[in-house]
Amino acid sequence: MAWQYLIPAAIQATGTLLQRNQKVRRPGEELSYWKQMSKQGIYSPQAKSSMLGTAGREMGNVAQRTTADTRGMLESRGMGRSVAGIRALNEPRMNLMRNLGDFSRNIDAQNEMSKVEGAGQYAGLLDRYNQAKQDVSTQNWNQKVGGLMNAGMMGAQVYAASKEPQFSFPENFGAMSEQDAYTWATQNGYDWNQIQPIWMRMQDDTIMGQLTSSGQGSLLNPVRPAMGWR
Repeated sequence: MAWQYLIPAAIQATGTLLQRNQKVRRPGEELSYWKQMSKQGIYSPQAKSSMLGTAGREMGNVAQRTTADTRGMLESRGMGRSVAGIRALNEPRMNLMRNLGDFSRNIDAQNEMSKVEGAGQYAGLLDRYNQAKQDVSTQNWNQKVGGLMNAGMMGAQVYAASKEPQFSFPENFGAMSEQDAYTWATQNGYDWNQIQPIWMRMQDDTIMGQLTSSGQGSLLNPVRPAMGWR
């Protein structure tokens, strides 16, 4: 039956279909990191609050010491209740408020810049991942299609080879005369039109072998005698 010649091709095709596909690792942690940064920046609200609290305490301590030193100096000069003295005593507190405001605005500016960077990094990483996944998918598809095509060609070649006529010739077939070769072919049920070209090639090989063994190998084109007996 014809299907039995397709077994090797079917085995190869099955192996191709079962071949493990290549995969691309999804950079989940990196994507999550950049996505979160694109939304809240490098500082979370809790982190910003903690930083402002720490800075406020440090700046407040400095302002208190500066105020105490200023008050002592003004009192030693009798200027504690003067307009200039009151202004000097309020200066550390005003500086504290300005510095805390500047510090908060710097944090906000850094956060906004980091949001832009996070969005760009997230989009770029996602694009590279999707492109790599598409490339690998195309490669896997091409490998499967190529494997199936090779399997199909193998099956076609095996099937075609199975349909070619198979002959079994005697060892001296090339040395037979054309009449003897014809008689042998018809007695064995072969079509002489198929057998004759093979007999002629085998006879050429026999003649060349004889010429070579007798030292006349330079006669490369022996003349075949006319064969018009049939």
